Amino acid sequence: MNSNAKILIVDDDPLNVELLEELLDDYDCFVATSGEETLKMVPQCKPDLVLLDVTMPGISGYEVCKKLKENQSINRSKIIFISGRSTVSEKDKGYQSGADDYIIKPFEEEELFTKIQMCLEA
Repeated sequence: MNSNAKILIVDDDPLNVELLEELLDDYDCFVATSGEETLKMVPQCKPDLVLLDVTMPGISGYEVCKKLKENQSINRSKIIFISGRSTVSEKDKGYQSGADDYIIKPFEEEELFTKIQMCLEA
């Protein structure tokens, strides 16, 4: 486990944020609660990984992902969507927007840790 890794948790639901922060307490975690806040924070905190919700007020997670992937000069972060949207078309939309992976809520902790490790090692 790369506990020096910086992870940006992006979710507008305080319970989801709290759960992820507890699970990822070995990592250096940052939190954003909107797409706009995420776009401002990424150049500052330079996360290794962004855990991104799809459904948020304002800019959707898909749009945030596209914008981050378009600007590789300020962001080389891996992006994993964590979303309650579970259809194949939603997952496809996530991958098409540039995501490295997609996890459906509610998730298994083991799946989360495996996918985080895979992204951080890639």
